Amino acid sequence: MIRSSRRIAHGARSPDAAGASHHVIDAAAGVTVYRGGAYPAEYYGNVFVGGAQENLIHRRQLVLDGAGFSSRRADAATEFVRSSDNWFRPVNFINAPDGTLYVLDMSREILETIHVPLDVTRFIDFKSGRQQGRIYRIAPPEFRYPGSPSLSKATTAELVQHLTSPHGWYRDTAHRLLFERQDPTAIAPLRQLLRTATTSQAKVYALWALDGLPDPAAVKSSPPVRRSALSDADLMYAVQATDPRVR
Repeated sequence: MIRSSRRIAHGARSPDAAGASHHVIDAAAGVTVYRGGAYPAEYYGNVFVGGAQENLIHRRQLVLDGAGFSSRRADAATEFVRSSDNWFRPVNFINAPDGTLYVLDMSREILETIHVPLDVTRFIDFKSGRQQGRIYRIAPPEFRYPGSPSLSKATTAELVQHLTSPHGWYRDTAHRLLFERQDPTAIAPLRQLLRTATTSQAKVYALWALDGLPDPAAVKSSPPVRRSALSDADLMYAVQATDPRVR
């Protein structure tokens, strides 16, 4: 309140003008790509950024740009989340098992230090809120909680099927458990998934999972044969690809 009243009274000449909005995020945090299936399809692959200083969550759309990406604002003249609560400090996000985003809110009264004029510091408790924090789930109106996951109890065949899940958390966790188990019985269903999967995501995860499992044929081959099998064909394909990201 003290600083805002000074800005109103003195404008750009105010010593507090440095803390005014300049249409940029001053404390960008928790940059996260949404990889769940609970939101509408156009949200998949969007980037979410916590504006801890501005009490908001900013959303951007990724656009292919040569071998990389560029981004553009997704919400015109507004933000994905904006709050009048000055304690709302979103600093990180999690792609949850249920397909939503969880928001980690640091919930601190003050983020600034050196930008606060010295004569104002006597009115401020810079430690206010250090023992608290909040977690939010951002869910669409029609969302229904699907229940807690239990992938640790899933069979190897079930883990392979989870690689086709629309939720990134399930794909990542199933992939990790397949690697940890090192179960050779996963190889056949993974190869089958690689042939029949209807999404490129599932095929990529099947390839990653196979790469982390022992291949009986490769193990029996000599080291030079194994090295050649792993590199030559893929390298020739990549060099001739038209997609700049593959090259």
